[in-house]
Amino acid sequence: MSASESSSGGNRRLPPRSLNDVDPTTHALLALDAPNNLYPTVAWHPDFVQSWRPLVRMLKDRGLIDLRTRELLLLRVGWHCRAEYVWTKHVLISKEIGMSDEEIERVALGPDADGWSAEDRVILRAVDELYGTSRFSDATWAALRERFAEPELVEVCGLVGGYQLLAYLTNGLGIGLEPGIDAVPFSSDANGDHARER
Repeated sequence: MSASESSSGGNRRLPPRSLNDVDPTTHALLALDAPNNLYPTVAWHPDFVQSWRPLVRMLKDRGLIDLRTRELLLLRVGWHCRAEYVWTKHVLISKEIGMSDEEIERVALGPDADGWSAEDRVILRAVDELYGTSRFSDATWAALRERFAEPELVEVCGLVGGYQLLAYLTNGLGIGLEPGIDAVPFSSDANGDHARER
């Protein structure tokens, strides 16, 4: 299937590549995952997917940050970027690890919403600051420094930046959810329509 042909499996712009249409190294890499639309679509650029997928896998399987904190980071990234693929997948993962619907919906309200612990507020504010200005304020950095060791601080930045890249890929290339997965609507914030401020 060429990139210009209509796609199946939910993709709206660039279709996933067939496993029969990739080099052996890329084929072996893609075969490690359950069928999905993400990596086969990015595999139109074999060097990219071969370099990028191991990083995503490391962050997912061997990350240092606890699962709940990671999911708060990624939900906030998905919500900011209005990335349906990221938001839906991580809502499902968040529920699997025990986060409540109320907590997930509150992600849209941000770090100042009632109900967050001080630790959760710092995590959400860290995402907001990296997303909005590409840096941490001194106060946020001090709070992160109290909570995390050096390797974890690297991971916080890597998760936020890495999943913004994922959001750009899924949004830009029109990568849709796999069959059988229904999109989860975005929670809406108290101020109405979301707009990025820089």
